[in-house]
Amino acid sequence: MTMTSAAMGWVGLLVIGTTISATYENKPGDPGAPPQVALSKQATGVVNLSKRPSHIIMFVHPRCPCTRASMSELRGLMEKYPDLKATVFFYRPSAEETDWEKTELWKTAASVKNITAKTDVDGQIAKANRIVTSGQVLLYDDAGHLVFSGGITGARGHVGENMGESMIEALLDEQNDAGKSLTAPVFGCRISKDNSQICNEARP
Repeated sequence: MTMTSAAMGWVGLLVIGTTISATYENKPGDPGAPPQVALSKQATGVVNLSKRPSHIIMFVHPRCPCTRASMSELRGLMEKYPDLKATVFFYRPSAEETDWEKTELWKTAASVKNITAKTDVDGQIAKANRIVTSGQVLLYDDAGHLVFSGGITGARGHVGENMGESMIEALLDEQNDAGKSLTAPVFGCRISKDNSQICNEARP
């Protein structure tokens, strides 16, 4: 093989690898089928909603690297809207020891004003809300109707302007009809007992 042929071969492999990586990063997760009406406080522990959408619910696999970007975006929303509150449910298998879920993602969430981090043993609350993918956000209006469901990143692990965050900001600024349910793609790992589903292990 000549030097030119070898170089062309390496370029070809690089292009293929880059294409696979880009495809993976831009492939949304399962959007689930969250209830159109909020579950009761008894079911979730989430405080009552106020006169406008003001309480975000997020579901997280604590070992999903994609969700670091989602947590960063959530922190940005909380800083921009001081009256906003959020509850983040962190999955923990019942077979794992206590504090298994308290990774850097948990610590980040717990360090932000008005974010409450809660443990979701075996993902029971996620299942009740029919949530499948880590990083998914729900926002309900004062009547308990779903007004937003989806992710707040533009791709896996990418921080920056994105459709989901823009939709939430419009709702919080009362620039959107709060009676209409908005959706955006969610990018993250499955909330699952099967750790092979975690993206850094399942990545091509």
